[in-house]
Amino acid sequence: PMGMGDQPRLAFEKAFGGTLAWDILTQLVAYYRPLEGTAGDVDRLYDRFCDEVEALLARPSHHAEDGTPVRTALLALVRRASEAFAELAGRAPADPTRRTVYMSGDFYVKSDPVANDFLIRRLNERGLQVIVEPIAAIMEYTAEERLTDLFGVPSTWLKNALAKSAMRRMTRRFYSAVQALHPWLPLTDMPGMLRESRRLLDRHPQGEAAMIVGSVLHGWKQGNCDGAVTVDTWGCGPALVAESLLRHQREIPMLFVRTDGTPINERRLTGFAFRLRSKPPRRVAE
Repeated sequence: PMGMGDQPRLAFEKAFGGTLAWDILTQLVAYYRPLEGTAGDVDRLYDRFCDEVEALLARPSHHAEDGTPVRTALLALVRRASEAFAELAGRAPADPTRRTVYMSGDFYVKSDPVANDFLIRRLNERGLQVIVEPIAAIMEYTAEERLTDLFGVPSTWLKNALAKSAMRRMTRRFYSAVQALHPWLPLTDMPGMLRESRRLLDRHPQGEAAMIVGSVLHGWKQGNCDGAVTVDTWGCGPALVAESLLRHQREIPMLFVRTDGTPINERRLTGFAFRLRSKPPRRVAE
């Protein structure tokens, strides 16, 4: 995708495909854990498919055992995962008290359960289904802004355009394989997110503040959630900027979580869940 030969292309598709697959599995487990009939059902599915992703990415070549590109094997894997999670969700009884939240924040903290003190699981335990801003979004952001300091995305016009095109094409392919059974799953729209962000924040300085602001506003505008959660570390400059701007968006119920290795305040999470349930849902959960 970057004007290189087959091996660099396959390496890129393997790495980005692995990120997309992991993002989709994270979305499925975060959304459907509150629907499981027996505790642990969702996590067992998630662990099984994550093990498969890791095995594919650990291969020394860019091909699976059957000779197909790893990207193709990953795409088949997310299709199987989609079917398995849909079957589990189909057995869940309706529950009018469930609510859905959109989660953004520091790209590492929001994705690492140890770093965020298992925030997604704690929200799930309170009956909240979580839609998580994907890791791939920060990669697309660095490509959109031609930043090279994080993922090494090319900044020259032609190679940058090719990289962005490849990312969007793969993202559409992976998500379309899942959205038929899980229509709530949002497709990353980086230009749309940045348009929302720039209503409140200038393009410069570039960084995660623009991502967080744009992600929350765009997620809310799509109508798939009843509230939003951001999670970051204490003292993080971009997070403080984002929070200072988002606090004024009073139509969006929001919870701002800061982590420093100490346990999360459970009462704040419970209060937030109660606050969401005190209002009619914005959408009907699947």
